[in-house]
Amino acid sequence: MASIVPKPSWAQEVSARVVRLRDRLSGVDESAQVRIAELITQADKLTEGSARLLTWRRVVDWWYGSRLEEAWSLLHEAELLIIDGSTRSLFPALVEDAVQHAAILDQTDPARVRFTDWCTQNINMADVA
Repeated sequence: MASIVPKPSWAQEVSARVVRLRDRLSGVDESAQVRIAELITQADKLTEGSARLLTWRRVVDWWYGSRLEEAWSLLHEAELLIIDGSTRSLFPALVEDAVQHAAILDQTDPARVRFTDWCTQNINMADVA
């Protein structure tokens, strides 16, 4: 009897991000939606096809992380295209994501400092609310 093997944690995280990005598609220009949807679908497919716990494929996947890296690369590209093609209605959600990411970083992290400075100079919080 074959037992069901749960998705690895990276695949669960990718699947959660896939859902989140698909929810954002409606706030993107139609011209960019097709390419973004393709990237998201490709990343989602990489999470499928779980292998048994002790198989050669699973060991190679774990060792090199190739599917994991490819999935995150595809999602990162999709996120950049979402930002590039976003409509004004999507802007508050994108800012919220960026703020949540920046909050994870150390207060002295150069990326957080640059982001905080940029927000102070460029974002009217009335636009976000």
